[in-house]
Amino acid sequence: MKKKGLEALIMAALGVVVIGVSGVIYSTFTTVAAPEGSEQSMSALANVADGTYEAAEMGFGGDVTVQVKVENHVITSIGTDTPSETPELGGAAAPTVAQSIVDAQSLSVDGVSGATLTSNAVLTAVESALAGAGADVDALK
Repeated sequence: MKKKGLEALIMAALGVVVIGVSGVIYSTFTTVAAPEGSEQSMSALANVADGTYEAAEMGFGGDVTVQVKVENHVITSIGTDTPSETPELGGAAAPTVAQSIVDAQSLSVDGVSGATLTSNAVLTAVESALAGAGADVDALK
């Protein structure tokens, strides 16, 4: 009996730690990593030099800033900064959309339901950053 009570207490404490940490993650700069690039994305990024490209677009509560890292004609990571977005909605949606773009190596990804403005801001900002870097953004759609 004591062992089960202790296990429940430990699990409850871990749950509080996870919940507390997850709230911090959504309100800070988040970076996601990339898989291998597809031929289509590598072609679309053929004129893009290795580097990190930044752009911002208006989200629900303010600017949503992205930092798109390109290496060897592949989007290797996208960082998102959403200081004015609601942490549980837009703040959580931005890295999800960014990860979808990285995983698909495409701008043709779904947004997050309930966070349409933030999702669209991430997509538009990534498109702007890549266009400024010389990418063929139409080929990424």
